[in-house]
Amino acid sequence: MSRLVLLPGKMKVRRQVQKRSGGKPWNASVRQKRNADSEEEKSSKYRKRSSDAVEYLKKKFEEEKELREEEIELKRNEQQMMLNQQSQARKQQLEMMTLIQKQNEALMALFQKATFPK
Repeated sequence: MSRLVLLPGKMKVRRQVQKRSGGKPWNASVRQKRNADSEEEKSSKYRKRSSDAVEYLKKKFEEEKELREEEIELKRNEQQMMLNQQSQARKQQLEMMTLIQKQNEALMALFQKATFPK
């Protein structure tokens, strides 16, 4: 296919004819079409970007919410474990104190029998 090449002199003539006939110069109309196309693309991209941002923020909020819930659950579990450990420690302490008290009573009984025979 052959390509049409316009020389600078012919471009001037063409522009002058278009100006006289009330038409826009070829370059101006092409530029306007390109600008219009790019404006539509920019606006659609902008809409996509804002909707993408909203979706991203929603996802991020949901993920943070899930993480917070997991953290709260972990804290509850830790507190429950600590309470269990504390209660076990108290039980052991009470058991030891009762054993010590029984041993003391047994020793006192032996001491009394040894020092005060009947």
